[in-house]
Amino acid sequence: MKWITQAIAVSVLLNWTAIGGGASELLLNRSPNTSNIAQGLRSDQYYEAPGSPLQQMADRFSLANSAMITAVSWWGFYFPAGSLTTPQQIQFHIRMFTDQPGTIAIAPSASPSYETTLFANVSPFITVQGYQTYTFSAQLLDPFAAKMQTGYWLSVVESDVSTDGAFDWFNSGPQRWPIGWASRARDIDPWTVFSNTEQMSFSFSGSVVPEPAVLALLALGAVIILFRWQRK
Repeated sequence: MKWITQAIAVSVLLNWTAIGGGASELLLNRSPNTSNIAQGLRSDQYYEAPGSPLQQMADRFSLANSAMITAVSWWGFYFPAGSLTTPQQIQFHIRMFTDQPGTIAIAPSASPSYETTLFANVSPFITVQGYQTYTFSAQLLDPFAAKMQTGYWLSVVESDVSTDGAFDWFNSGPQRWPIGWASRARDIDPWTVFSNTEQMSFSFSGSVVPEPAVLALLALGAVIILFRWQRK
Protein backbone atom coordinates (compact mmCIF):
# COMPACT_ATOMS: atom_id res chain seq x y z
CA MET A 1 0.00 0.00 0.00
CA LYS A 2 2.96 2.29 0.56
CA TRP A 3 3.74 2.64 -3.14
CA ILE A 4 0.10 3.42 -3.88
CA THR A 5 0.15 6.25 -1.34
CA GLN A 6 3.37 7.57 -2.86
CA ALA A 7 1.88 7.38 -6.34
CA ILE A 8 -1.18 9.35 -5.29
CA ALA A 9 1.04 12.00 -3.69
CA VAL A 10 3.13 12.36 -6.84
CA SER A 11 -0.02 12.48 -8.97
CA VAL A 12 -1.47 15.29 -6.87
CA LEU A 13 1.84 17.15 -7.06
CA LEU A 14 1.93 16.82 -10.85
CA ASN A 15 -1.62 18.09 -11.15
CA TRP A 16 -0.90 21.07 -8.92
CA THR A 17 2.24 21.94 -10.87
CA ALA A 18 0.43 21.72 -14.20
CA ILE A 19 -2.55 23.82 -13.12
CA GLY A 20 -1.24 26.37 -10.68
CA GLY A 21 2.50 26.10 -10.53
CA GLY A 22 3.44 26.70 -14.14
CA ALA A 23 5.71 29.57 -15.07
CA SER A 24 4.03 32.70 -16.38
CA GLU A 25 4.17 33.18 -20.14
CA LEU A 26 2.71 35.45 -22.81
CA LEU A 27 -0.65 33.98 -23.80
CA LEU A 28 -1.89 36.59 -26.29
CA ASN A 29 -0.51 39.87 -27.64
CA ARG A 30 -2.17 42.51 -29.82
CA SER A 31 0.15 45.45 -30.33
CA PRO A 32 -1.34 48.97 -30.52
CA ASN A 33 -1.88 50.93 -33.71
CA THR A 34 -0.24 54.26 -32.91
CA SER A 35 -0.33 55.75 -36.41
CA ASN A 36 -2.45 58.63 -35.07
CA ILE A 37 -4.67 59.46 -32.09
CA ALA A 38 -7.79 58.61 -34.12
CA GLN A 39 -6.90 54.97 -33.41
CA GLY A 40 -7.93 55.47 -29.78
CA LEU A 41 -11.49 54.64 -28.70
CA ARG A 42 -12.92 56.14 -25.52
CA SER A 43 -13.58 53.69 -22.68
CA ASP A 44 -14.26 55.76 -19.59
CA GLN A 45 -16.93 55.31 -16.93
CA TYR A 46 -17.22 58.97 -15.91
CA TYR A 47 -16.02 61.25 -18.70
CA GLU A 48 -18.88 62.89 -20.57
CA ALA A 49 -18.81 66.16 -22.51
CA PRO A 50 -20.78 67.76 -25.36
CA GLY A 51 -20.28 65.52 -28.36
CA SER A 52 -18.55 62.90 -26.19
CA PRO A 53 -21.13 60.71 -24.46
CA LEU A 54 -20.23 57.95 -22.05
CA GLN A 55 -18.72 54.89 -23.68
CA GLN A 56 -17.36 51.50 -22.63
CA MET A 57 -15.40 49.23 -24.98
CA ALA A 58 -14.96 45.46 -25.20
CA ASP A 59 -13.15 43.17 -27.61
CA ARG A 60 -13.49 39.47 -28.39
CA PHE A 61 -10.69 36.93 -27.98
CA SER A 62 -10.07 33.20 -27.66
CA LEU A 63 -7.02 31.19 -26.65
CA ALA A 64 -5.64 28.12 -28.40
CA ASN A 65 -5.17 26.38 -25.05
CA SER A 66 -6.93 26.50 -21.71
CA ALA A 67 -5.08 28.89 -19.42
CA MET A 68 -5.11 30.82 -16.18
CA ILE A 69 -4.84 34.53 -17.07
CA THR A 70 -3.01 36.30 -14.25
CA ALA A 71 -1.99 39.63 -15.80
CA VAL A 72 -3.23 42.01 -18.49
CA SER A 73 -1.69 45.00 -20.28
CA TRP A 74 -3.15 47.55 -22.70
CA TRP A 75 -2.24 50.84 -24.38
CA GLY A 76 -3.92 54.23 -24.57
CA PHE A 77 -3.88 57.95 -23.75
CA TYR A 78 -6.06 60.78 -22.43
CA PHE A 79 -7.99 63.19 -24.64
CA PRO A 80 -8.16 66.11 -24.43
CA ALA A 81 -4.81 66.28 -22.71
CA GLY A 82 -4.83 68.40 -19.56
CA SER A 83 -2.26 69.91 -17.29
CA LEU A 84 -2.54 67.24 -14.61
CA THR A 85 0.34 64.82 -14.31
CA THR A 86 -0.78 61.27 -14.99
CA PRO A 87 -0.42 59.28 -11.76
CA GLN A 88 1.71 56.15 -11.56
CA GLN A 89 -1.42 54.08 -10.89
CA ILE A 90 -4.93 54.53 -12.28
CA GLN A 91 -8.14 52.71 -11.37
CA PHE A 92 -9.81 50.53 -14.01
CA HIS A 93 -12.69 48.06 -14.21
CA ILE A 94 -11.55 44.82 -15.84
CA ARG A 95 -14.35 42.53 -16.98
CA MET A 96 -14.62 39.29 -18.96
CA PHE A 97 -17.83 38.44 -20.81
CA THR A 98 -18.85 35.24 -22.56
CA ASP A 99 -20.56 35.16 -25.95
CA GLN A 100 -24.24 36.02 -25.70
CA PRO A 101 -26.21 32.79 -26.34
CA GLY A 102 -29.20 32.71 -28.62
CA THR A 103 -28.22 35.70 -30.77
CA ILE A 104 -27.63 35.79 -34.51
CA ALA A 105 -24.66 38.14 -34.25
CA ILE A 106 -22.05 37.26 -31.61
CA ALA A 107 -22.05 39.80 -28.79
CA PRO A 108 -20.88 40.02 -25.17
CA SER A 109 -23.25 38.63 -22.56
CA ALA A 110 -25.31 41.12 -20.56
CA SER A 111 -23.44 40.42 -17.31
CA PRO A 112 -19.74 39.66 -16.89
CA SER A 113 -18.54 36.24 -15.87
CA TYR A 114 -15.52 37.90 -14.23
CA GLU A 115 -14.92 41.42 -12.98
CA THR A 116 -12.50 43.23 -10.76
CA THR A 117 -11.57 46.82 -9.96
CA LEU A 118 -7.85 47.43 -9.64
CA PHE A 119 -5.11 50.02 -9.91
CA ALA A 120 -3.05 49.57 -13.06
CA ASN A 121 0.60 50.57 -13.22
CA VAL A 122 1.20 53.33 -15.77
CA SER A 123 4.39 53.88 -17.76
CA PRO A 124 5.07 56.29 -20.67
CA PHE A 125 4.92 54.63 -24.10
CA ILE A 126 5.45 56.96 -27.09
CA THR A 127 4.31 60.43 -28.15
CA VAL A 128 1.69 60.47 -30.93
CA GLN A 129 0.79 63.82 -32.53
CA GLY A 130 1.90 65.63 -29.40
CA TYR A 131 0.01 63.32 -27.03
CA GLN A 132 1.82 61.20 -24.50
CA THR A 133 0.59 57.61 -24.69
CA TYR A 134 0.95 54.99 -21.97
CA THR A 135 1.26 51.31 -21.25
CA PHE A 136 -1.13 50.12 -18.53
CA SER A 137 -0.47 46.83 -16.78
CA ALA A 138 -2.00 45.01 -13.84
CA GLN A 139 -1.96 41.71 -12.02
CA LEU A 140 -5.46 40.31 -11.71
CA LEU A 141 -6.54 40.01 -8.10
CA ASP A 142 -8.01 36.61 -8.99
CA PRO A 143 -6.84 34.68 -12.08
CA PHE A 144 -9.34 34.21 -14.90
CA ALA A 145 -9.74 30.61 -16.12
CA ALA A 146 -10.14 30.70 -19.90
CA LYS A 147 -11.20 27.56 -21.73
CA MET A 148 -9.50 26.67 -24.99
CA GLN A 149 -11.06 27.91 -28.24
CA THR A 150 -13.89 29.63 -26.38
CA GLY A 151 -15.09 33.12 -27.21
CA TYR A 152 -14.66 35.75 -24.48
CA TRP A 153 -14.79 39.54 -24.44
CA LEU A 154 -12.34 41.73 -22.52
CA SER A 155 -13.63 45.10 -21.32
CA VAL A 156 -11.23 47.72 -19.97
CA VAL A 157 -12.97 50.80 -18.56
CA GLU A 158 -11.23 53.67 -16.78
CA SER A 159 -13.01 54.43 -13.48
CA ASP A 160 -10.66 56.89 -11.77
CA VAL A 161 -12.20 60.25 -10.85
CA SER A 162 -8.79 61.86 -10.34
CA THR A 163 -7.65 61.74 -13.98
CA ASP A 164 -7.99 64.57 -16.49
CA GLY A 165 -9.73 63.99 -19.81
CA ALA A 166 -11.16 60.77 -21.21
CA PHE A 167 -9.23 57.55 -21.44
CA ASP A 168 -8.84 56.37 -25.05
CA TRP A 169 -7.90 52.72 -25.67
CA PHE A 170 -5.78 52.05 -28.76
CA ASN A 171 -7.01 49.55 -31.32
CA SER A 172 -4.57 47.12 -32.90
CA GLY A 173 -5.32 47.68 -36.63
CA PRO A 174 -4.95 48.12 -39.49
CA GLN A 175 -6.33 44.60 -40.10
CA ARG A 176 -10.12 44.40 -39.81
CA TRP A 177 -12.19 41.47 -38.57
CA PRO A 178 -15.74 40.27 -39.26
CA ILE A 179 -16.48 40.50 -35.54
CA GLY A 180 -15.07 43.77 -34.29
CA TRP A 181 -15.16 45.59 -31.00
CA ALA A 182 -18.33 46.23 -28.99
CA SER A 183 -19.44 49.37 -27.17
CA ARG A 184 -22.15 50.57 -24.81
CA ALA A 185 -22.79 53.68 -22.72
CA ARG A 186 -23.45 52.18 -19.28
CA ASP A 187 -23.48 48.85 -17.48
CA ILE A 188 -27.25 48.52 -17.89
CA ASP A 189 -27.19 49.11 -21.66
CA PRO A 190 -27.00 46.37 -24.32
CA TRP A 191 -23.79 46.00 -26.29
CA THR A 192 -23.53 47.10 -29.91
CA VAL A 193 -21.08 45.06 -31.96
CA PHE A 194 -19.42 46.65 -34.97
CA SER A 195 -18.40 44.39 -37.85
CA ASN A 196 -15.38 44.87 -40.10
CA THR A 197 -13.46 46.84 -37.49
CA GLU A 198 -10.09 46.52 -35.81
CA GLN A 199 -9.43 44.57 -32.64
CA MET A 200 -8.34 46.37 -29.47
CA SER A 201 -4.76 46.34 -28.19
CA PHE A 202 -3.94 44.23 -25.15
CA SER A 203 -1.86 41.31 -23.96
CA PHE A 204 -2.42 38.46 -21.50
CA SER A 205 0.11 36.64 -19.35
CA GLY A 206 -0.44 33.51 -17.30
CA SER A 207 0.02 29.76 -17.45
CA VAL A 208 -1.33 27.16 -19.85
CA VAL A 209 -3.42 24.43 -18.23
CA PRO A 210 -2.94 20.93 -19.69
CA GLU A 211 -6.09 19.14 -20.76
CA PRO A 212 -7.48 16.32 -18.54
CA ALA A 213 -6.04 13.65 -20.86
CA VAL A 214 -2.54 15.08 -20.41
CA LEU A 215 -2.96 15.19 -16.64
CA ALA A 216 -4.16 11.58 -16.64
CA LEU A 217 -1.09 10.47 -18.60
CA LEU A 218 1.18 12.31 -16.17
CA ALA A 219 -0.48 10.60 -13.22
CA LEU A 220 -0.27 7.18 -14.90
CA GLY A 221 3.40 7.74 -15.64
CA ALA A 222 4.06 8.58 -12.02
CA VAL A 223 2.32 5.38 -10.88
CA ILE A 224 4.34 3.22 -13.29
CA ILE A 225 7.63 4.79 -12.24
CA LEU A 226 6.92 4.31 -8.55
CA PHE A 227 5.78 0.72 -9.13
CA ARG A 228 9.05 -0.07 -10.86
CA TRP A 229 11.01 1.51 -8.03
CA GLN A 230 9.19 -0.69 -5.54
CA ARG A 231 10.11 -3.86 -7.49
CA LYS A 232 13.85 -3.11 -7.51
